[in-house]
Amino acid sequence: MKKLIFVLVALLCYKTGISQTFYETSWNGSDGTTYTGLLIYYDDNDALMRIKYNKNGSYKVAEYRCKGKYFDKNGLEGYLLDGQNAKIVYGDKNNSTYYSDNFIFVKRGDTYGNPVLIDEVGLTSSNPKSKTHDVTYWKTIPTSTFTTDYVHNFFEKDEDLYNELLAYNSAEPTTTTTTTTTTAGLQEGTIPYGEYVLTNISTGPEKWAFIMSEGSGFTSQKWQKIDDFPKDFIREQWDDGYYITNLGHKDGNWVAVMSKGSGYTHQYWKKSDTFPKEWISEKWDEDHSITSVSYGHGEWALVMSKGTGYGYQSWKTSKEFPQEWIKEHWDDSYYITSVSYGNDLWAVVMTKDCGIYQQSWKTNYDYPKDWIREKWDDTYYINAIAKSSDLWAAVMSKGTGYTRQSWNSGKNFPKDWINEKSGGYSNTTTTTPTTTTPTTTTPVVNTGNAKIHLITVSNTMSNIGPSCQVDENNMVREFENISEALNIPLNKVVLNNKDVSRTALSNALRNLNPGSNDIVVFAYSGHGYRWSNQTSKYPNLDLRYSDYMEISNANNYNLEDVYNEITSKGARLNIVIGDCCNSDIGVTSRGGNPSLASRSFTQGQVEKLAELFIQKRGNIIAAAARPYETSCGSNADGGYFISSFIASLHKETSSIADDEPQWSQVFDLAIESANYKTQNLNGCDTQNGMYTSTVN
Repeated sequence: MKKLIFVLVALLCYKTGISQTFYETSWNGSDGTTYTGLLIYYDDNDALMRIKYNKNGSYKVAEYRCKGKYFDKNGLEGYLLDGQNAKIVYGDKNNSTYYSDNFIFVKRGDTYGNPVLIDEVGLTSSNPKSKTHDVTYWKTIPTSTFTTDYVHNFFEKDEDLYNELLAYNSAEPTTTTTTTTTTAGLQEGTIPYGEYVLTNISTGPEKWAFIMSEGSGFTSQKWQKIDDFPKDFIREQWDDGYYITNLGHKDGNWVAVMSKGSGYTHQYWKKSDTFPKEWISEKWDEDHSITSVSYGHGEWALVMSKGTGYGYQSWKTSKEFPQEWIKEHWDDSYYITSVSYGNDLWAVVMTKDCGIYQQSWKTNYDYPKDWIREKWDDTYYINAIAKSSDLWAAVMSKGTGYTRQSWNSGKNFPKDWINEKSGGYSNTTTTTPTTTTPTTTTPVVNTGNAKIHLITVSNTMSNIGPSCQVDENNMVREFENISEALNIPLNKVVLNNKDVSRTALSNALRNLNPGSNDIVVFAYSGHGYRWSNQTSKYPNLDLRYSDYMEISNANNYNLEDVYNEITSKGARLNIVIGDCCNSDIGVTSRGGNPSLASRSFTQGQVEKLAELFIQKRGNIIAAAARPYETSCGSNADGGYFISSFIASLHKETSSIADDEPQWSQVFDLAIESANYKTQNLNGCDTQNGMYTSTVN
């Protein structure tokens, strides 16, 4: 039974140190009802699930207990969370019934994927695999989630668990009206969007060294200087969408810098009196990369993040600065991304596919300011710096994205310099609201200052390049027309030719900064594939512009990861489309003759367009092919799925369409149309497409 506990915790555990682990999940019922669950997991025999939902205009909460056990029946194998003894705890208890849910974390090789739902009938069925359906998401939630509003969604205020959960989040964030707050040794500051942001802090005795840069892509920062490790500050800022980008320590004080716009989607930190090599390997296996290394109070502090776009990494600790090891890794296209010093050891991290393409380093007994200025003149910028008891080590690189830098080194913490370089911004800003006056001749649909953010990635240098180019042209033209029709701005990021790479896509996603009322559209056209042991049902996007480049995770991006990164940005409406194959490696078919399907003319109606893009809220992820299928297109029409999507959008917003426009109808018709176009098509299998939507 202990093994089963480990399976669930290893699958989903956010961080250790508390006796319970908390998860949130959501799914849609067959009648369209959205169910959201909060799981409090104590151990394999004791877990409590609360489910909130709205049925027929009535808000309800159900409760049941869960027990974990192994399940293996007729091709469905995995870890089962068996729900038992469900009851309604809020709402109409007399006229309502709720049946316990069961979740199976399906075993795929040596790993376990996200859970699927299955009811009691399905568990006893001779073919249980056919009775499952996916959850929309399953995620670990930090205790900072437990605000009064959140907890009250699941528990009444007189319940014991209501106060227990709130107690986990007893620390309230400090609100300031100026850039810096100082109380009893605590200093905090905010750097809103501006020219300079903090990009490096040295970790070593005697002196601080701070680097501020332009061109980082960070859109906002918060920092804290405190004598204890700033775990509460980190937890609070995680909850607000910030991620750790720097940690430093000097004279018994920690400094944490947290940023928005990093592109990170998940993060862990670890403190250890020895360098935590086993923990690093464990997080590497979970697609996290080392993004910060520091040392203080006799402990190493490491941060590992997901969503970096990094390739492979290697690290080394040594008494002397490891110059030969660095040179060897440079020869293998690794570049230094982190340097630190502690416990009489240098710690250096080198990374592949990090955007850097040229690098130089220098060690010096004095701060190497002259060397830094020389390198600045040659467009190198500092990306790592550290100090031992007597030696500085500075690393400068090309490919960081920085355009200008400033440094400060000294014994005192330079809060005034930070405020000055960041433009003197305060934590509170005042904006003047704008109003729109409707006229009698033009319908007013832009009621929320919305923007459209379009990202297209087209593998135009592959053997299907002409087809991909058509897709790109069609998507850009379509959303330029939509932008003009709705009178809302359009921000475009177009990646093609040699700009198609994991690093370029990662940077595009990192720099994406939509407002809460904005619309984000992502469209990929190119080759796609899946690994034989892959758990996600969505394809890997092939981000190689040459057939001679290695097929690896360093040159791909899973469509579901793109979806998760985009939806984490908080826009009102997100649409993610991948027109590519979803077959095992080796299948690259995406040819075919030009489509003969009808292209009838329809006149679009602005009000219906606004209904889809302005009134709707939620997320959509769509793929042209189901697992193990190919995706087809032609040089004339482009990919059949993207061309079908555009045609379906036109039909749904047509002035002759009778029904209210719905995104579900757009994608249902697109899948049906692409299926029709690929039936009996020479050189291509029939593609069936798939999508998941939370749009309401």
